[in-house]
Amino acid sequence: MRRADVFFYGLFMDEELLHAKGVKPESAEHAAVDGFALRIGQRAALVPTPGGRVHGLVFSLTLSELDTERNPEYADKLRALALKVGLPAEYVASLQ
Repeated sequence: MRRADVFFYGLFMDEELLHAKGVKPESAEHAAVDGFALRIGQRAALVPTPGGRVHGLVFSLTLSELDTERNPEYADKLRALALKVGLPAEYVASLQ
């Protein structure tokens, strides 16, 4: 089964939470992304910040597990907003 490495920087760093959602992450590794800072509102978000650094974990997930994290309602709203603000059509189509 094909796998992908995914960077988690919010509450989904919690392996137990992922297991409760039916995801079995493998190969947890500490990681960081430079040039960003973590901002916490309703959820954690990355904000471009010169000199910033966000720490998190990289987990290996199967491609089917990535699909279980998908939120179709959110994706629909995001596509509608992307069209409204005039983002490129090919980008809008990629928002699944």
